[in-house]
Amino acid sequence: MQALLALAALASLARLPAASAQFQQFQTQAQRDLLLLVQDIQNQLIQQQQQQQGQLQGLLRQQQDQLQAQAVAQAVTQVLQQPVQPPVQPPVQRRVISVATPAQAQRVLPTRTRQRQRPPANDTAKPQFLEPGVGRWLLNGDPACLPCICEAASGCDETLGCDDRGFCGPFLLSKRYWTLAGKPLLRGDSADRPGAPSDCLRDPFCAAEAVRGYLDKFAQDCDGDRRVDCLDLARVHFQGPFNCRSPLQPPTDFSDSFRRCWDASRQGQAGGPPSQPVRR
Repeated sequence: MQALLALAALASLARLPAASAQFQQFQTQAQRDLLLLVQDIQNQLIQQQQQQQGQLQGLLRQQQDQLQAQAVAQAVTQVLQQPVQPPVQPPVQRRVISVATPAQAQRVLPTRTRQRQRPPANDTAKPQFLEPGVGRWLLNGDPACLPCICEAASGCDETLGCDDRGFCGPFLLSKRYWTLAGKPLLRGDSADRPGAPSDCLRDPFCAAEAVRGYLDKFAQDCDGDRRVDCLDLARVHFQGPFNCRSPLQPPTDFSDSFRRCWDASRQGQAGGPPSQPVRR
């Protein structure tokens, strides 16, 4: 400490202006070296102060970052600890519908509130499936029925595999169709094997057997003419057993191709294709 005070005193003396040019001439080399030493010490002290200030600022920034991180962690913990309230369901308002007499029905129920419904093709809303074996008999009795269904599906292209939707083979059948058809298999195959459905549906003979099993299971009168023929079976095949009452009309590709094929086959048949009457 005393050395620093002495150096500070010497520095003060060094900063005093010279009294005269004669005094500057008598300055010794030792005095000049001492002044340079004092200046170096002053520079070192200034650098140390700057370093200490920088370290203090860094510590302050670290403390601020830690405090912010702690505050964020506390806020997240509070949010997670809050109980989740179930959504509030709006109260169900019951509507009272008044029953009007036939004379008042037109006034009470305006036309815009009525729902239009397509009249069913059959007398009952539930499909009336034929007995097992009848659908297969109809397919076997009409030699053009199964080929026309195949022609309408894909042009009866036997080289087709399975598309990205899962429809396979010349009849474009799905795995669900194969399951409902009774899971027919190739010779020596097993229904538990994952590839058994697609292998069967890509084979024209196994796929045809799947169509026979499906239509034998769901054969019904779809057009309401009280008879079941190949046209009804085509509707069941294309639209499903619970939607076959919808008219099979253009512009669907299946309906166009099937009608052309089936109409052409009927012209060459004597007495018309086989059909099964439906009892009511």
